[in-house]
Amino acid sequence: MAETKHLVILANSIRARKRCVAGKQLTPTQNNSYDVGPWIRLTDPRSQDGAVPDQSMLCPNHGFARVLEVVKVQFRSHCGKADHPEDWWYDPDKSWEFVERGDLTALPKLADIPETL
Repeated sequence: MAETKHLVILANSIRARKRCVAGKQLTPTQNNSYDVGPWIRLTDPRSQDGAVPDQSMLCPNHGFARVLEVVKVQFRSHCGKADHPEDWWYDPDKSWEFVERGDLTALPKLADIPETL
């Protein structure tokens, strides 16, 4: 089931000449803010290891999506891996859409605060 999600990119590392891209899901609110949701790791269904090719991160009229930017991405489905619940198959046929540049002052709201480690 396809769905569109907003997320703020918080991780963008190189993995086998491709990318490991992850962030927090954001749900837009009525007061032009966001509710922060779970972690999402973008996973390419064309790749055996799920790594994201650079070209997938190219947002029309913006350029490459970067850390702390909010993007809107079409997802095909959850990957269904119990050991990686954050993994979602994005639709490689749909361009990511740049929404806005994040603000460093939002980082405390995005931080995880686990009771135990």
